[in-house]
Amino acid sequence: MKWFALALFTLVAWAQEADIPEHQVPPELGSPRATMQTFLTAMLSVKQDDHGALAQAVDCLDLSQVDPLLQSTVGKAAAADLSMCIDRIAYVVYEDIPDDAQGTWVFSKERFVYQGKTHLGTIAIGPCEDGAWRFTPETVAGIEVYRAHLLARDVVEGVVALETWETQLVKRHPWLGERMFLMNNGQWILLVLIVLLAVIVERVVNAMVRALVLAWYSRNQAALSDGDERSLRMPFRIVSYAAVFYLGIHLMRPSSEWMVLLVRVSFVSMAIGIVWAALNVINVVASYFLQVAKRTENRFDDLLVPLIHKTAKVLVTLVGILFVAQSMGSDLTALLTGLGIGGLAVALAAKDTLANVFGSMTVLMDRPFQIGDWICTGDVEGSVEEVGFRSTRVRTFYDSVITVPNSNLTNREIDNYGRRRYRRFTTKIGITYDTPPDRIEAFCEAVRQLILAHRWTRKDYFHVYLNGLGSSSLEILLYVFWQVPDWNKELAEKHRLLVDILRIGHELGVSFAFPTQTLHVQQESHHEYDALPDESAAVAQSVAMAISTHPISAAEPRSVSKDGKLPEFVKGL
Repeated sequence: MKWFALALFTLVAWAQEADIPEHQVPPELGSPRATMQTFLTAMLSVKQDDHGALAQAVDCLDLSQVDPLLQSTVGKAAAADLSMCIDRIAYVVYEDIPDDAQGTWVFSKERFVYQGKTHLGTIAIGPCEDGAWRFTPETVAGIEVYRAHLLARDVVEGVVALETWETQLVKRHPWLGERMFLMNNGQWILLVLIVLLAVIVERVVNAMVRALVLAWYSRNQAALSDGDERSLRMPFRIVSYAAVFYLGIHLMRPSSEWMVLLVRVSFVSMAIGIVWAALNVINVVASYFLQVAKRTENRFDDLLVPLIHKTAKVLVTLVGILFVAQSMGSDLTALLTGLGIGGLAVALAAKDTLANVFGSMTVLMDRPFQIGDWICTGDVEGSVEEVGFRSTRVRTFYDSVITVPNSNLTNREIDNYGRRRYRRFTTKIGITYDTPPDRIEAFCEAVRQLILAHRWTRKDYFHVYLNGLGSSSLEILLYVFWQVPDWNKELAEKHRLLVDILRIGHELGVSFAFPTQTLHVQQESHHEYDALPDESAAVAQSVAMAISTHPISAAEPRSVSKDGKLPEFVKGL
């Protein structure tokens, strides 16, 4: 074990010390001149309706300080704003831009007042961590306000102007670009439209989900409970609102901190809503299949559906945690790497849990019992109520619930009374000693016929015989089997058989005995017995032979002759 740990530690250390390959700087971003030329060339293509070139222009911007959720949207807007600013500041001569600058190169730096506040407009190109030269984060952060300040200027001579739907709309309606409170007037109008659209989308989505679920349930004759229906509304409502806000706010050019926060909250809310909706959908689907399983005779479905239900919820929860963590900006690569390195330690610590999980799989595949089966394993006896991902719940006959780890079930003997084809019942019927032999035979034969007449008794194997001479009764053995599905039916049939036996005894005049004791006080006296006659042995032999001539059968009991009467010499004894 220690050698394995040493090898694992060496492997991790080697992975940490391995040389990281250096980034290959693309030539189009190799210097301030190359970056400016790449950017302006790409934006010229965009002005000529080649919108695919916008991605190359965005790659010229350092977006490391922008929220990853907004890098695409902010990058496209910043590229357009930067192009508008450069077009209005000066005509760019590439030879005037250094090709081997040692630090940040500044194209323009201007202090101005916009809407009562002083701003510093900066356009600069600097080196990034990967060695490429890009427009600095400060340029990206202040370019929107800088563009708003320069928008009133004319484009320099020899430059093609960039026109977007936003700039055209502001030119036609200048009041839309005026700032009020935290946003421009146009952004406030767009926000109101987003809220209205979110309400409409939420109503439509919930109505569609409800209609689909109800149609599915009704088509298969299942009933959707009010609780399940309500559980679907809230998560889909959250997903609808969050998705509309997330997509709509991107159209508003989220540049302020609170709008960036709103985008992040919308995305996290959408992730949580999706996970919540998935869990509730799993519950609704499981509820449907449980109803279907109850209508089938195969009780294996009752065991399989809850186990799959819990397994699916565990998997969705684990994936949901990673999804929500990613939506919050966590680095999943580092998280998964840590889980990979620490997976061995987790596995060793959770070996009992893993054993229980594999135990549940064993129970599922081997099927030693089903839901509702009466089982006995170790000191636990009762009816199987639920088979879970980690344990099995058994309800005892005194109505408590015992939780048995699934790993224990795979290592123990399981006596499954629920798998019995027949349910045995054996008892002794005590009758009084003064019952005549012919009535005993008649009583036993009547009980045999009663067993044959009962619907649920086993007809090919049962016993009803005088089996013992007890201290207070003649003991008749009753040994019978029932072919019934459960204990309730067994009790009902046992009740009916015993009541019918009591009726037979009443009809035949057979009295049932109960424990009694008779006390005889013996006086001191000497009693002499007469000697038996010499022919007594011969008489006994002839009686025994006469009685045993006829074998026991349902048609002809052994203790009577062919005509149903005892021999005359027996009556005289």
